[in-house]
Amino acid sequence: MKRIGSSILMNTAVLFGLIFGFASCSVVFTSSINGRVIDKEERENNNNVVGISDARVYLYTDSASWEADYNAYVEGNTATLPDAPNRRPYRYFQSTTTDNNGNYQFAGVVWETMNSTYGKTADRREVYLLVYHPNYGLWKNPNPYIVVSGVTSEFPPMEIEDLYNEGRLSGRVLNWRDDKALANVPVNIYVPKSWSYTAGSVDTTSLVFPTAAAYTVNTDGEGYWSATIRYKKMGGHADSVNKTRVRVAWNQTDYRAEDPAAGTPAETSINGGKVYGDEDLDGNGRTALDGDSKDWYLLSVDIPASTSSDPRTVVTPEVTLQRYHFTVNVTGRVFAHETENDPYVAINGAKVVLTVPDSLSGQEFAAYSQTRDTQNGSEEGYFNLGTVEWYLEDITSDEADQKSGTVTVKTEVFLDGSNTPASSVAGQPTTLKPDTPVYLNLKVTVPTP
Repeated sequence: MKRIGSSILMNTAVLFGLIFGFASCSVVFTSSINGRVIDKEERENNNNVVGISDARVYLYTDSASWEADYNAYVEGNTATLPDAPNRRPYRYFQSTTTDNNGNYQFAGVVWETMNSTYGKTADRREVYLLVYHPNYGLWKNPNPYIVVSGVTSEFPPMEIEDLYNEGRLSGRVLNWRDDKALANVPVNIYVPKSWSYTAGSVDTTSLVFPTAAAYTVNTDGEGYWSATIRYKKMGGHADSVNKTRVRVAWNQTDYRAEDPAAGTPAETSINGGKVYGDEDLDGNGRTALDGDSKDWYLLSVDIPASTSSDPRTVVTPEVTLQRYHFTVNVTGRVFAHETENDPYVAINGAKVVLTVPDSLSGQEFAAYSQTRDTQNGSEEGYFNLGTVEWYLEDITSDEADQKSGTVTVKTEVFLDGSNTPASSVAGQPTTLKPDTPVYLNLKVTVPTP
């Protein structure tokens, strides 16, 4: 019995020894990481270290998950990012965002191993990074990153390359009325989505534009405008030509860059063939030739990438805008008397008709005189024709009148429901000019029965 008990005790001790031995081989280690994400082109081209802020950094502890998430990403599709909601469960170990200087940190990096490098006291482990920024896409670290347990591991800067180039362009807008600067004109800049190159230049036939302007800037008091734009590298990060072309359009209400009747390009009209109207820029179903005045555009020359050491600006041609649509608010009162010796009295119920222009094809604006309340009491004979409008085509061929917007008009007053206008009306305007409100005092001599 003593031998059997001794044997059992010995076997039990060996078993516990083995269990303890195996358990003692599995050790958990921790570390922390400091790193930075910088712009590759700035460092290579300008020897300038520029940190990239708001970049998402994903940390992986196994290469299979790292490679799987990198290969799953589709450029421009955020739903394929490692932390997209539809990607759960996530493969990465931790994630963080770079600060304003491109710095990032990871604390509490944990791993377990049964074969630590330095026994129970220390270990080293390779980890893997993916870095994402909307302007740079998704990148993985090209060189191994190693963490060491019990300390903060300082990683070398990770360089990523922008998916976009930066370009600069400028221009000026003049007023057809007086050839002077036209201020506060919204200038729309359409940046293409894709294109190709031919012999180192942009192939204009390959340009594909969106229907929304990428940028809008306003002209200053001297009519000048300038813009800094970003455009894609067509070869991804490998684009070596780094050029594009843009469409420039003008979103000034009541103005146009060309006369649709002149065709496109209009060699002898307002801008001498510099602008085009054959494209529906905003996708509303009409081109400038169809009457959409906001779709006149010019196509820039090649815009090269601008860098801090070579800040080139492409100057687009001066463009003249012509006002083609005119409006003015017309109100007034109607007075009448029977003879020249009678005083004029304001009357209600008179129909006032203004025809613009004064021709058979003119548009009629009509209103009846009536009582209105004012701060000083009621007022008889008031009429309001509202906003009267006309177009450049309604104006005579006199260029001075076209530039000032002066149009001929006919004013008639109908009394007591008559279909025949009063024959004697004083205060009738023969022309109208835009913008400044017009107040008419129409005085009618009523014929004696």
